[in-house]
Amino acid sequence: PDGEYYIDFASGVALAECDMGSFGGGWTQVFADDMNPPDSGWTLQTTTTCGIWGTILGGYGIISGGSFDNTISTRSVPHTELWVEMDYITLDSWDDTTSRWGPDRAYAQFNGTSFWDTDIDNHLSIYGQVCGWWRPNYPEGSYDSRHYVSTIQTGTFSSALLTVGSTLSQGPYDESFGLDDVYVWVR
Repeated sequence: PDGEYYIDFASGVALAECDMGSFGGGWTQVFADDMNPPDSGWTLQTTTTCGIWGTILGGYGIISGGSFDNTISTRSVPHTELWVEMDYITLDSWDDTTSRWGPDRAYAQFNGTSFWDTDIDNHLSIYGQVCGWWRPNYPEGSYDSRHYVSTIQTGTFSSALLTVGSTLSQGPYDESFGLDDVYVWVR
């Protein structure tokens, strides 16, 4: 059944979660990072506290345009599929393609190939103010949003290079992004 088990990985015994329900089940977790503190493999190590979302990697005042990454081991677990899931956090004045400043795009890559690339518009009132800057008189609004991002890759991988980034053109005190809750599974 679903749950945590001690798994005898090639690097030694460690507690890992097994998921027997998602996408047909049979998943073994080989990486989990809630960013408190972040895994030492990330090329960015600075975190911020983001209101009710807790600690995130990057965030307000830390990173705007650009990217960071981590090479994640599959711990020598035999597999034919790899599943990556994470929360991508967008803070403040991200502008969509119709904006005079835009487009502001968020992206994620697996081994150098994009699997998520999207315009973000944080001026929509469906989002809330969580941890970025806030100007109540700003006519277009400036909100924060959390995006669940997931991909399943077919193949056998000894490791996975996970890269996240943005095309933001303003500084990190105006618009920024962060990452939280990254999980990698194999089956």
